[in-house]
Amino acid sequence: MFNWLSYRIRLYKLNFQQWKYDREAGRQFKLGKKKNDPEFADNWYDSVGHYEYEELAWKRKALASQSLINEADSLHLPRPQYNDKDKWDSNCPEHVERTLALTPEAMTELRTTIRKEKRERRETVEWWVKIIGGLITIGTGLVGALIGLVSVWKNK
Repeated sequence: MFNWLSYRIRLYKLNFQQWKYDREAGRQFKLGKKKNDPEFADNWYDSVGHYEYEELAWKRKALASQSLINEADSLHLPRPQYNDKDKWDSNCPEHVERTLALTPEAMTELRTTIRKEKRERRETVEWWVKIIGGLITIGTGLVGALIGLVSVWKNK
């Protein structure tokens, strides 16, 4: 649960950064309109904005990858090998701290494996609940029948 909460908090922080960048882009666009320079906002985007948005996109991808890997580790599932180039995306932007992120195909595969493992664990718990519930039902029925027999014998 704490992994999920930590993931949501970090994602919220990234969304807040995105909101700030969007506000700055809007401000630059309005400033360009006020100066009657249509390329003013484009110049800001090319010099600063592009890198910030690219960094945010990469951080989101790395965060989603790390969250999946943490969930797989908590379920004791194998994680993709780092030397498998088909599973790891190493196209990290140059201005961002070097990290690895799973490719979309690897994320889908890992999610499928996680879902399968959770389903199997849930089915095991359901089986035990059905067995115990059945035994409780049988026990309740027997106790009710015994109470009925005792009351009939007492009244005779």
